[in-house]
Order: sequence, then C-alpha cells, then structure tokens
Amino acid sequence: MAAEGVIVWLSEPFETEVIQELNAQSAKFTVQRRCADLTETRACVRAGLGSVVIAEGGAGGLDASVVDEFHDAGIFVLLVFDDPVTAPSLGEDARVDHSSAGFVVETLTLGIRNRMLGDVPPPPPMPVEQPEVETDYAGRMIAVWGTPGAPGRSTIAVNLAHALAAAGRQVTVVDADAHAPSLAHMLGFDAPESGLLSASALRNQGELSASHLDDERIFVEDGLHLLSGLTRADRWRSLRPEAINEVLRELRKLGDVVVDLSDGLSDDDPSQLTFVPTPQDINRDILERADQFIIVARADAVGLTRLAHTLYDAEENGLRPNLLVINKARRASTGGSIERPIDSVLASIAPEIPRVIIEDAVEVDRATLDATTVVGQSPLSDFAGQIQQVAALLNLIAPENSRGGRAKRRRKRGGAARKWGRSA
Repeated sequence: MAAEGVIVWLSEPFETEVIQELNAQSAKFTVQRRCADLTETRACVRAGLGSVVIAEGGAGGLDASVVDEFHDAGIFVLLVFDDPVTAPSLGEDARVDHSSAGFVVETLTLGIRNRMLGDVPPPPPMPVEQPEVETDYAGRMIAVWGTPGAPGRSTIAVNLAHALAAAGRQVTVVDADAHAPSLAHMLGFDAPESGLLSASALRNQGELSASHLDDERIFVEDGLHLLSGLTRADRWRSLRPEAINEVLRELRKLGDVVVDLSDGLSDDDPSQLTFVPTPQDINRDILERADQFIIVARADAVGLTRLAHTLYDAEENGLRPNLLVINKARRASTGGSIERPIDSVLASIAPEIPRVIIEDAVEVDRATLDATTVVGQSPLSDFAGQIQQVAALLNLIAPENSRGGRAKRRRKRGGAARKWGRSA
C-alpha cells in the first residue's frame, strides 16, 4: 500500500517509541507532524497533512465529536488507552494499549488494510466489554419539518406530541430547531441549559444511556417530556448530526419521539470547509432516519409557493414526506371554502401526499400566551381535532380514537336511530 501520512498526538516517552516504529516502516507510514494538543491536531487535519491520527485516548478535549470531525475529513483514528477494555468508545476505528509501540503499528497496519479492501474496520485488538444493544425500541420517531417563514412547525410538533401523550403513549418532544429554538418557552419552562447539548455531551463522553437521558428530559405532564433545545441560536456549531442521531435513537427506548426541526436542507455556508455541520445537515440526517416526517406550510399563496420549493428540495435529497400539514387556513382568504382552493394547488404540486388542513384558531394564540398547548387547554376545539387527525393519518393513534373518527361513529348511530324511528 502507499505510504500513509500519520499525525501523532501522544504523551512522552511513548510518542517517541511509536514514531521510531513508524519510521522503521517508512514504506507504509510517514510521520507528518507531532502534535502537542487538540488545537494543533485539528489544524493538521484541516490542512490535509495526513490520513491517520494516532492519539491518546484520554487527551484533553478529545471526545466523540472530535472523532466525528476527523472521520468527516477521511481520517483513520487509532486511540491508545491505558485500559482499552473499560474505556468508553468514542467511535474510533481501532484502539490499543501502551504495552508496545510495535503493537500500535501492527494494529494500524491491519486497520488500514481492511479499510482499503472495503471491509468493516477490525474489532479492537483486545476484548472490549460493550453494553448490550437494544433493537426493540419502544417508540417511533416523527420529524416535523417545513417551509421557511414561520408556518407553525413548533406549534404542530408540540401539540402532536401532547395528543399522543393524551392517547396513552410515552412521548418526548425534542427541540432540534437550530435557528429558532422555542419549545421550552412555549411550554412555560425557563431552561438555562440545553437538554440537547447536555445529551450530546453524554454521547461524546461515551456515557449515553436511556437512564441518563431521562434525567435530561423536562417533565411536562404524564406521558409527555421535553428535551429542550439550544439556549442561543448561535450555539448550533456545538451540535453534530452523529451525536443528535445517537441521542434520538436512545430516546426511542423511552417511547415516541417528536422532533421539531428548522427549515431548509441545503446551505452554501463556507463553514463546511472546516468540517462544521450546518443546521441543514442536521435536518437532512434526522429526516433520513425518521420513521415518518411531516412538512408544514402556511395556507396562503406565499406559503404554498414555498411548499413547492420545499418539496422539490426533499425530492432532490431522496426524501418523501408522509403527510402535509397546511396550517393557518382562513375562510376569508379562500372565498368561504377552505379546502377547495388549497386542494387545487396541491393537485399540481403534491397530488399523492395525504394532507391535513388546519384552520387558524384563536385557541392557538390563547394557549401560546398561557404557555401550554391547545390539546391540553382546549381538547374539544377544532384545532385539537385536526391535530388528532394528523396522528391518525400517521397511524400513531387509531382513527376511531380521533375526534373525526368519533364524529363519524356518532353520525352513523344517529342515522340508524332516525331510520328505526321512521320505520316504527
């Protein structure tokens, strides 16, 4: 194989021993830089000085998010631990102990060879106790995405989560809107710390578990919890798609997960050149992994035009929504009929995607001012019934348990009674 450039970040005297062993195999490896800290190592990676990083597992600042960053740059990461058996995984490609510099290079050689062959990276050279993997998640993940221009994504997300909880499901609503996080304030909580960032930190330290996540969630009411979002929108650079998806996967062990997202899928942000994921990267990653996702759009000319562009972006990225929610519809703006003009537009841009039209309602403003949900404050309102219709169309609650289903049953019973009366 061609000589691989190696960036070394180890403590002495072991660093010198490893470099000597690497130099003895110069046909395979070339030491490009010895680094003293994370800043220097990261700078070397970003400058493209090597394709391999050998680092101390317990080095300051080194966590799973840094390993993710190195992987994004195409780096093979080998970590050296005092005790690789008990050290938590940071997502590295291989691990080894300090017993022998020769063993470090041997492990690196095997790992590089397997990567070149396209095989799965080799298991750690020493047996590592891994927690039992749970695959029978208790819940489903529903992402709430939408068009630009405040179509009401957060309102739909939090009310959908509350409707599922009211139906007896265990639900966590997650504020993953990196542009305008608002769920904590909408529900009346002063959340000085971000639950999402705290959960991501647990993952980066190799300590993520359902029990730890339960401690990070805010209790709203029976069956409903909140994982709060960023405390400031400018902190989105602290989030990485890999960490968020592991958090969401772990949350599903506690029940259903409803994720509130920002708008957009693509971004020309130059920060991509420094391996910093954008909020749009986070959106795409979550939408790809969600069991189902909703697109929310405003029920006006601008909102439906934006919906056409959003659907195009989704199609370009291989994504297809399960449901359209056309929000904030007003009878005055549609000439008396709400559904007919909206359906005529949807017939041309999304003829095969189910939709729910939600009327603009004073109950939404009242619930917002009272820091609660419409489903909780006005469960018999038309808005709450339309949210239940969303849940039913996503097969999250039985159709007969939604208000629409109950109304149909009442009409059937009433019709039968009238027929019996006439025949009598």
